[in-house]
Amino acid sequence: MMNFNYKTEMKNNLPGYLLPKVTILLQDSGYVTISPNKFTKQDWRRFNARVKQMGGLWIPDGARAYWSIPWSQ
Repeated sequence: MMNFNYKTEMKNNLPGYLLPKVTILLQDSGYVTISPNKFTKQDWRRFNARVKQMGGLWIPDGARAYWSIPWSQ
């Protein structure tokens, strides 16, 4: 049930047309991580703005960069 809730939350709050271009995982640490596959700068900015609205932030880590959003279980 928890997986359904976080996936629904991501689907409802993030730009739907970009969701096929990301990998979303619920981590044991209580965070949702989102890794982009390939974004244009404009898509990245749009997605980043929505992640920030959800309380998340961008974690720059070279080729392994991702967004991290706190998720209360």
